[in-house]
Amino acid sequence: MGRALPIFFFTDFHDELATAVREGRRREFAALPAFKDPAQRSRVPDPNAASTFAASIPHYDRNDASQQRYLKFYRRLLALRRALIVPYLPGCRSIAALAVNAAAVLATWQLGNGDQLTIAVNFGDDMTLLNGVTGDPIFCSDDEAIDQAARARSHGEPLLAGTARVWINKA
Repeated sequence: MGRALPIFFFTDFHDELATAVREGRRREFAALPAFKDPAQRSRVPDPNAASTFAASIPHYDRNDASQQRYLKFYRRLLALRRALIVPYLPGCRSIAALAVNAAAVLATWQLGNGDQLTIAVNFGDDMTLLNGVTGDPIFCSDDEAIDQAARARSHGEPLLAGTARVWINKA
């Protein structure tokens, strides 16, 4: 997808909240060795600046097939979020978050309509099994992984290496 660029933390806060967030970010960075020097911390992008937002906008080559796949992928994610999650964020609350193992995490929220949203991500190189995951799968980062997972389901819900999966359990 070309040269990797950072995605900065940005907000649209104003007045006292903007100042508090800007200063808070710089205090957080002070804990990092590269930012011990106040002059270095002053270079941390202001989360409220339009330039910080603009620097985070991805740019891609419309003629590059691999970049088109990424664009399609992110549009799919945004459409799922808009249709199945955003309408139910009011009243949403965290239920659980846990490390499944050294490389995989699982998190569950109760949405405002009572449905449960579960997200699992495996950052590792090996498949891991998830126990007790229920619901309708709404996303898998690798469509082939859905087929493989369906075939391997006898000992738990498989989460293949380098994949993310999302389920909704209807109330």
